[in-house]
Amino acid sequence: MKQEIMQKIKEKKIRMRPASLFLAQKLGLESVLALSILASAFLLSTFLYFLKKTGVMKFMAFGWPGLKIILLTLPYDYIILFIITIVLANFIIHKFDLSRGICMDSNIAVLALLAVTLLLGSFFAVAGAEDVMGGWFKKTIPGDIAVSGRIIESSGNQVVIRDFDGSVRILNFDSLKDIDSSPDRKKYEQNKILRAVGKRDDENRAEFHVEIVECCDED
Repeated sequence: MKQEIMQKIKEKKIRMRPASLFLAQKLGLESVLALSILASAFLLSTFLYFLKKTGVMKFMAFGWPGLKIILLTLPYDYIILFIITIVLANFIIHKFDLSRGICMDSNIAVLALLAVTLLLGSFFAVAGAEDVMGGWFKKTIPGDIAVSGRIIESSGNQVVIRDFDGSVRILNFDSLKDIDSSPDRKKYEQNKILRAVGKRDDENRAEFHVEIVECCDED
């Protein structure tokens, strides 16, 4: 067999690939793998920052209306990019394994990638990546059906809040005549955090008609 192969090489029926080509391919795959993992970690850190900044998961307390807000708010572009980078990294790992004659279980590879990504994403968060993302990450909850902010004052059937982007919103409680005479008036005291589901006023976009509301002392 050996002599037959050597004879085919001499007759130029089999061409040997230069070692530099194998080295370049290996370095290229390693670079793509490293970049994929770093990109996955950054995207995960961005997603966690999104959850913290918007506080959208707090709307789960509203049941289906809150779930609808979450589904409308999630940054699907980042989620899709995160899945793509994880799949790419997993593909490259298996390509390395096949070249060495190793067969790694796909589930183990994905779990290992997720663990590394989570650790790096946490490192980015601790290292201050939030300060960088805060300047260009503008995704917020849909203001036409939900609001969230700190109460400034309340009067009659209206509550004024300042949302976490700095905008002032006027909330109309159509089911109440006077908040001050309501048994729940302490819920609407100044500086409390308010989250509400409802509908933005068609004529005045600064006003909001409340259907479901939740108030708490801290966000």
